[in-house]
Amino acid sequence: MSKSLKLFPLPFLLLINHHIAAQATLENHRYNYELLKQARKDITFKQENRQEAFRITHKILKKTNNEKDIIYGYTNIGAYHYYKYATDSALFYTKKAISLIGNKQDSTSLKSLSYCYVILSNASRDKNLIDESKKWALKGIETSKKINDTIALHKHTSNLAITYRISGDIPKALELFEMIIDKKWNSDLTKNNYISIALCYADLKKYKKALVYYQKALKYYESIDNQRSKAITLMNIGVVYSNTSKIDLALSHFNKSLLIANTYDYPLIALNNKINISETFQNKKQYKKAKKGFLKVLYTAKKSGYLKQQLYVYKALKDIAIDEQNYKKALVYSEKKSNIQDSIKKMQQDKEVAKLEIQYETLKKEQEILLLKKNQELKALEIKRQQFLKKILTYSFIIILIPLIGLLFLYFKKLKSQNLLNKKQKEISEQKIDALIRDQELKLIKTSLNTQYKERKRIAQELHDSIGGNLAAIKLQFSSVAGNIENLGLIHQQLDDTYKQVRMLSHNLIPEKFRLNNFTQLLKEYMNNIGNSSDLVIKISTFPENKINELDHFFHNKIFSVFQELITNTIKHANASEVQIQIDIIKDIIYIIFEDNGIGFDTSIVPLGIGLSNIENRIHKLSGVLRIDSHPKRGTIINIEMQKPL
Repeated sequence: MSKSLKLFPLPFLLLINHHIAAQATLENHRYNYELLKQARKDITFKQENRQEAFRITHKILKKTNNEKDIIYGYTNIGAYHYYKYATDSALFYTKKAISLIGNKQDSTSLKSLSYCYVILSNASRDKNLIDESKKWALKGIETSKKINDTIALHKHTSNLAITYRISGDIPKALELFEMIIDKKWNSDLTKNNYISIALCYADLKKYKKALVYYQKALKYYESIDNQRSKAITLMNIGVVYSNTSKIDLALSHFNKSLLIANTYDYPLIALNNKINISETFQNKKQYKKAKKGFLKVLYTAKKSGYLKQQLYVYKALKDIAIDEQNYKKALVYSEKKSNIQDSIKKMQQDKEVAKLEIQYETLKKEQEILLLKKNQELKALEIKRQQFLKKILTYSFIIILIPLIGLLFLYFKKLKSQNLLNKKQKEISEQKIDALIRDQELKLIKTSLNTQYKERKRIAQELHDSIGGNLAAIKLQFSSVAGNIENLGLIHQQLDDTYKQVRMLSHNLIPEKFRLNNFTQLLKEYMNNIGNSSDLVIKISTFPENKINELDHFFHNKIFSVFQELITNTIKHANASEVQIQIDIIKDIIYIIFEDNGIGFDTSIVPLGIGLSNIENRIHKLSGVLRIDSHPKRGTIINIEMQKPL
């Protein structure tokens, strides 16, 4: 037997093996992380390297078990599909990354989360899901502020401004864009907003100002050789010229943009240019060329699933048919347009959900198969290792004989006894903690009851001594007022004093919990108690928390009642396992998002129940607006917007 076996016992050998394996795993993770980091840069900034970056990311995902690498990988794939205009896939993979991040609050996880929110906001906007895009932008603003990431904050604020522009609130959009420029967060990102600002002015029909910003954007994109943004800018300049009846200039810019889009493979930009060119022929009443172009666009849009473009083409073909007095065709195109509108509204219905579920299950099975293969490999290695260890143990027993066996027996017996002792001590500690918690809860209940009793006693005494005494004096003086008219002034004074006392008393009747505690803390404690008693996971996000807590106590009381109605309605009807609550104050506007993952309902068929009607009435009394976005099997999102109380 060699000296090495005598000098290094079995536990020490196992420790060395474990350390070597851990070090190799760490080095492998660092290598993968650097590859994924470079792949993200290539996907975002280098179109020529995008396919290779996608391949590298997929390769790493197939062989890694590291959660951070998997999150990074899914985010890269989501970004890749977004830049390839495969928006459904972009949404799918990015949401998978978010589900893996979960509630992690470390800076690396929050940075990944912020990046995911950018992709989700952009992809949702491409699918014409504007409320969804706004929701992700608001979440992104909150997350980027937590980690003080001004570049990400710039992107999220820009996305929020774009949703306002698309929704028709141009002044609000311009206000946000001007804020971005004033902040000077990042020079290049500010220049990227030139197009959005130009679009705002174009919507306001201020075409000269729009052209100024378009020319600035074009100059910037040419300097950095950003062909995609250059193509978009040329197309938008063409639209301005078309709207100002400069047809030749419009066609020139559309064709330049189309050439770039075809050269660098930007299918959606190419499609939009073809629509603009066909529309130009339509405006010139060259209907034959216009129809030919629109039909080609329609074929591509159907093949690629671009619903927005199909909708636009059917409208244009309907208008041409009306101009040609072909009302039968106009009716056909009108019906097809309506069908597309219905498809956009029902984008999240069962068929799409089922498709995504199939994709998810397929990926899940692939992961399970991969994991099973790895487990089999590990088991084979484990069998070999055990066979090797058996040989070592046999030789060790021969050398060390019975003393070692005795020592090992005593050691394991002592270890077992220690484990039992630790387990007992843990159980005793847990019992003590439970007893302390119950005792604390009883003290809180007693304190609450005593406080309520004292408050009621004080109010009764106030009513009896002050208000009752005043009313008795007023009654006596009224009986003598006929004899002495001068007493009316004194009676009036006493009535005024009594009114002030009643008003002070009514203010004191605001629930003490709102006067003495932070509103956000009360709401979180209330929702936490609901979650503990119903197995419902409730996540609450508030920003900025200090401003929310500083709101008027009457307003807190009313909003608290709204949340009580909402959570009660969810528990009764939604069959949900998770609820997300978000409260934000932006520019003196309070935004509330209440989202559950329950069974949902069709808002066009199912009428509002008593609970939701009560909530709607409460919000209207607060001069607010309530919107409900729900579809079967997709959950429910309730958006509330209201003016901050003075």
